Amino acid sequence: PSDDPSAPADCLGNPNRAPYVRAEGERWVASPTPVTPPTQIVGTTDLSVLARPRTSEDVLPAPLGWRGAAMLRGHELQPDDARLALRTGGLRVFVVPAGEGWVCLQVYGPPAGTGGTCNPTEALVTFGAIPLYQGAPGGRIRAIGLVGDGFDTITAPDGRSAPIVNNVFVMDTVHGAKLTLSGPAGRHRISVF
Repeated sequence: PSDDPSAPADCLGNPNRAPYVRAEGERWVASPTPVTPPTQIVGTTDLSVLARPRTSEDVLPAPLGWRGAAMLRGHELQPDDARLALRTGGLRVFVVPAGEGWVCLQVYGPPAGTGGTCNPTEALVTFGAIPLYQGAPGGRIRAIGLVGDGFDTITAPDGRSAPIVNNVFVMDTVHGAKLTLSGPAGRHRISVF
């Protein structure tokens, strides 16, 4: 169902409220279909990459331009606990704890330079991954994602696959693709936005 664009903003994030649909006379009425919150998928919020001993490779490059912005949104970044999860083709992907129940994914290198995202760790079990997207050569999208323990491979619809290393994957794909996570935790499909 669609949703009433004039609904109060504070209720739009409530997973237990009914969505509104257009009814006769162009008015919005509550949907007869109840809304259920997302169900937990296989996998966990556990991130073994953060449990391994820290090395000199784990030091985040300066400057951390996103640090101030993230702290303003209420995240208490812990750069001293960051871990370099993956290095591939000049790209470095870090996992950074960000306070109780939050984690950040920070990327340095080609093709798009520096980027990052902070999300609740709960997103790992409700959505399957915490994604970050960059433009890639040939008009493709570089999907970079953080997944909970229990997944070891990601596969594209065309059959290409890549390993998940230290809870992180990198795969060039196209907009709208459905990528499949697999491993001891099971299989789960995620969408590339």
